Amino acid sequence: MTCAQFKQPTMPPMYGLRILQDSGINSIQCHVRAGYSRPSASIVQAMARTDTLHIWNLSISLNGSLTLQPASGFFGNAVINISLIDSQGSISSFLVPLTVINVNAPPSISVLPSIQLIPMSVGPPMSSVGDIDDKWLRYSLTAASSISETWFTS
Repeated sequence: MTCAQFKQPTMPPMYGLRILQDSGINSIQCHVRAGYSRPSASIVQAMARTDTLHIWNLSISLNGSLTLQPASGFFGNAVINISLIDSQGSISSFLVPLTVINVNAPPSISVLPSIQLIPMSVGPPMSSVGDIDDKWLRYSLTAASSISETWFTS
């Protein structure tokens, strides 16, 4: 006697799911399907949970439409756990990593200590700039001295 092998509901892996901070409600289409050992099988229940309280309006429809909204001001990483149950009673769970990209923070610059430059010295003092959303963005640093104002552009 041969027993039919029932396959579980499936969903292709989703890597690098990224949305913007304060982007409102996002709708993402996931490709879900029931276990396909019986052609009549269909998804009858779909659930979505997350590991953080900062993802709101989280739901998934039976056709795989995932809806979510990052909380106002939230950015960082989260994991969404999607569970599917098909009409044959097969259950599958999938983890979907999510990154909410920070776009609201202004660029920052490290504090420069008071520096005494030697006349005829080469090069400006070093500083670091962080959280610049556009890697091609240029910035200007203004330094004042008792002699004159000097401009450095990087």
